Amino acid sequence: MATTSKAYTPWPHYFDPETHDLMHALGVAHCKFSHLEMMFDQFFGSYLGLKGRISLALTANLGNVSKVHALSIIVDEIETDLGYKDRITFAMRCFDILRENRNIVTHAVMRFDRTVDVGDQPTSKLSSSMHKFQAKGQITSSTWKLDLELVRNLADEINSMDVFFWKLIEFSMARRMGAEATQPPLPDKPPQPSKLPILNPPAQQTAKPPQKSSRKTKK
Repeated sequence: MATTSKAYTPWPHYFDPETHDLMHALGVAHCKFSHLEMMFDQFFGSYLGLKGRISLALTANLGNVSKVHALSIIVDEIETDLGYKDRITFAMRCFDILRENRNIVTHAVMRFDRTVDVGDQPTSKLSSSMHKFQAKGQITSSTWKLDLELVRNLADEINSMDVFFWKLIEFSMARRMGAEATQPPLPDKPPQPSKLPILNPPAQQTAKPPQKSSRKTKK
């Protein structure tokens, strides 16, 4: 009869064949998201009719959240084509989901656990998960699933949105040039990305407020 034991693995060696494909998929997802950020910046400038350097002056020092917020207000105020407005709003919503997913796989701590079945034919299996702590008034701890299929799916979703942004740029450029005869149709919306599945509800612990100094401040 086989017995099972589970041990925490601090970090598998970098050439561990069991983590090779997962590490490769994470790298692909990171690279694809960097390109998606560039496409978002290009669309931002194209939509407003700005030349390259002027567009970069606006977007280079803005974080992704600020860019989404700014473009959302602009589109809501000036866009009259409801179909185009719907596509842009959808693109920004998807970009925001992918941004959160990318941040999780970038900043969460990866944990590896090895399960060993000891018997006539011993087997070993490496499982992985992601953990992240946050402290905003309360300390929260969350755990997400992490496997090869999930990360590859994330990379595919990023790639689909990258293509969608390019099609929006083409539409924006043609509309601005007034080329009605060559105006491309509005692109079809790809499936909306899903947020990474969380394995446990966030555990909360109230953070202690900073203690006030007893020393008097000189005036």
